[in-house]
Amino acid sequence: VYHNLGIVNGILNVEAIRIAQEKFGHRTLTGDEVRWGFEHLKLDPAKVEALGAKDLFHSINVSWDNHEGEGYVTFQQWDGKKWNVVSDWIAPDWALLRPIIEKSSEAHLICENQERRDARQ
Repeated sequence: VYHNLGIVNGILNVEAIRIAQEKFGHRTLTGDEVRWGFEHLKLDPAKVEALGAKDLFHSINVSWDNHEGEGYVTFQQWDGKKWNVVSDWIAPDWALLRPIIEKSSEAHLICENQERRDARQ
């Protein structure tokens, strides 16, 4: 499982940096420029498959106001020898989850004495 998470994180990091370099130039990027790349990360299922990660994650479509992306999940089960996918991709119930995420985000800002940034910039 950790191996798969490492692969997915590697793919997302490389693709976010690639997207940022397309906008800001092929050079060493600042942290804000890399964040911009992550906030514009869009990998549809065809791109995920082309990257060789078809069964690792479904797709991702991140924006400045949605850091979760599309949120699809699938379940796997260990049979004693290997992991087997035992479900289709399942979309999250955003009507249920979004208020929980917003409440948690606001609590974090208060706890850390931070203000919400305008990520559209």
